[in-house]
Amino acid sequence: MKITDKDQIFCIATLDEDAQYIIYNSRNFKLSEIDMLSLIKMLIVERRSKLIGEKLLAVYQDSTKHRQQITLDRLRKIGIDKEDEKPQQPKNAKFK
Repeated sequence: MKITDKDQIFCIATLDEDAQYIIYNSRNFKLSEIDMLSLIKMLIVERRSKLIGEKLLAVYQDSTKHRQQITLDRLRKIGIDKEDEKPQQPKNAKFK
């Protein structure tokens, strides 16, 4: 996969005790787009932790909405084809 200027950088963030976001964007904590895709593949495709993988996949897809075709192509290359999946219902949904 070729890295281009269209690639994004992902950062780790947490909430502090005052509910303010701390964004770890120093070089040690940045994830390249290839790092993010590798992590998603490891979690979902290799079945390490599918729930965490799905959350990271949602973050990745949301942050790359502006270039959906590139995103879909890259996800297909790692073995994830989200176009064919049916939308999931919320797990905590209550029906009356």
